Amino acid sequence: MEILEYFYDNRPNNAIYYPRKIEIPKNGDIYLYGAASVGKTSLLLDYIDSLNAKTLYIDCQDPVFILEDIDINTMNDFIKESEITLLILDHWYEGFFNIRPNVDRVILCSREYIPSFSIEQSLLMHPLDYEEFLGFGKNGTAESQFNRFLKLGTIPSVASSKTENATLALRSIFYERFSEQESRLLPILSIFQGKRVNSHQIYTTAREYFKISKDWTYKTLNKFKNEGIIIFIDDINGGRRMFIYDFALTRYLNHRQPFAVTFDAMVALALYKHGKYFKSIDRAYILSAERELIISAPFEPQDMIIKRLQKIKKKILSKGIKKISVVTVSTQYTIEMKDFFIEALPFYEWSILND
Repeated sequence: MEILEYFYDNRPNNAIYYPRKIEIPKNGDIYLYGAASVGKTSLLLDYIDSLNAKTLYIDCQDPVFILEDIDINTMNDFIKESEITLLILDHWYEGFFNIRPNVDRVILCSREYIPSFSIEQSLLMHPLDYEEFLGFGKNGTAESQFNRFLKLGTIPSVASSKTENATLALRSIFYERFSEQESRLLPILSIFQGKRVNSHQIYTTAREYFKISKDWTYKTLNKFKNEGIIIFIDDINGGRRMFIYDFALTRYLNHRQPFAVTFDAMVALALYKHGKYFKSIDRAYILSAERELIISAPFEPQDMIIKRLQKIKKKILSKGIKKISVVTVSTQYTIEMKDFFIEALPFYEWSILND
């Protein structure tokens, strides 16, 4: 039982923890999953500190398991002898125990949701939304905080760093959290940020740069989708638009990405994290339930917004749209038209108001 005693006596702690909106239920088995580096382990360690329970935390990817192993009987014996009531298996993968250990509660944590142990409660963890990001930074004006957001993005370990270290922090995420093959595919995906694309187009583009199999590409894209690394949004004109989960990482992978594309991704990802159901239409997003259209327009003047609306007017009227929200970098205004009410707000206000 030496391995289990080692984990029990050497549980890691958060050096610094910034609160997140997601909460782990107090009862029942839980499956916590989400993309690389969204803060799952930090959330678990903070959760353990909040409990009055004997907890065994195991990192399933600890190097100790390269040379040693534990079986289910040894685990059950240790749980009984140590009176463990909560078992957390972090970085869990399929095959690390095929039978649920005999303990009151189990929390599995992984990048991808893989049904196991008949766990019914699952939690998908996203990167930071803008309000959470504000909790990671220093005090400052709304404009200065937003500029930090643009440089650092939504991955917690990067958001907590200094802006001058953003590139090094993103580089660390890229090389440490993704396999060699995955890291070759990600820059290809960055080319398609915000564009309508399918798996075949991604595959044919990738093979122009390196040798890659269709089966592996399709399998990895599905894995990325399940983890939340890539998100697909249905487009009203057909097809789906693709977004990588962190706009700063995407910009790191593709330095030539126009700011308008980055900003559009910020808006789409904010809607996604806030649990909105929406479809895209010409760099805008229809929220049918709210009868609202969201337009990504970082610097566009009012007359350009009116022209854009004229092009899609019939389609959005058919959806019952009454309000147009224009998300900008810093501009704020309102316009009352015959068919619509238009309100423009800076991203840093719009994102919090629409949480």
